[in-house]
Amino acid sequence: MGVLRSTVLIDAPVRTVAAALREVTTWGQAVAAAGGRLQVNAEGALLVLGDELKCAFPLLPAQRLRVDHVDEHGLSLVTDNGGGVTVRVADTGGGVLVTESLSWNNPLGKLGDLLMFRRLVLRLLAAHRTQVELRSLELAAAKIVVAAAVVREGKLLVQQRSYPMSLAGKWELPGGRVEPGETEVEALVRECHEEMGVVVRPLGRLGPDIPLPGVGLLRTHTAWLDAADVQPRAVEHRAVRWVAAAHLAGLDWVAADRVLVPALVALTEQVSADQ
Repeated sequence: MGVLRSTVLIDAPVRTVAAALREVTTWGQAVAAAGGRLQVNAEGALLVLGDELKCAFPLLPAQRLRVDHVDEHGLSLVTDNGGGVTVRVADTGGGVLVTESLSWNNPLGKLGDLLMFRRLVLRLLAAHRTQVELRSLELAAAKIVVAAAVVREGKLLVQQRSYPMSLAGKWELPGGRVEPGETEVEALVRECHEEMGVVVRPLGRLGPDIPLPGVGLLRTHTAWLDAADVQPRAVEHRAVRWVAAAHLAGLDWVAADRVLVPALVALTEQVSADQ
């Protein structure tokens, strides 16, 4: 089996780089720049567990890859014949180190591997490295939107959209835009008070950054209700609800928040176990 690796140091937040790695368009642009075509079987703009990609290059059999693992530290895609792609991100303090490994069982034999396939792999790695770096820097300059993952008594707080029509009835985490002069934490506290009439105490980040086309970059924070006996109310939404971990995947989420479901389930189960 052949293996080649590529590294790049990117001056952007580590979760932002992880978001660029998950974008379907980033992979498509890299494959196109290397001379190939990419077909993606995915519901959203970001890759999630189980999504499938079909990569085709001239004179070579198409390769199918499946997302086998994905989180804020990177992702892995595997092929049916044991090859695949693994990308990991790590904050070095002087930038985010992206390490990408591509392994394959060469369909062209040893001579074809030396003359053609390795050059193609190197071209693809270089193209993907460039696309990830460019997209990470673009996302790092985007406006920030914050969301709150609030868990109490083993259940997650969610709210149901009432508008616009395209989103009415769908569920999302509370939150909103960070206004000029605000920190992310200040914006989260303000938005939760405006939307649900509650005061929250932010605790830390959860999951990757999520690009919102035409809007900005979504960052999710875990939080507690400041007063345990206060009941959130639907001020700006159709409804609010506390949902157990087992039922989170079944909600009709807005597209951006659906990407967070595995992290939200893990958080809810962890808090429930701790309590």
